[in-house]
Amino acid sequence: MFNEAKKLVRKPVDDPQVQRLMDKYMKATLQFVGGETMHGFGKLETMELDEIEKIGPSSFTKKSSSG
Repeated sequence: MFNEAKKLVRKPVDDPQVQRLMDKYMKATLQFVGGETMHGFGKLETMELDEIEKIGPSSFTKKSSSG
């Protein structure tokens, strides 16, 4: 897929080849991640930051030196 993307670098977004590659990419992502997870990502847009932080630790969160 990456080689296909490299060939399309300067093509416009609405080019049929670009559209086909994006469709292929989205389908592959959906198959790999799963529909339920993708649906969950959509919910993140409407969540407040404090709600998102409750989901789990971030890889960007500072670790506590105590413990």
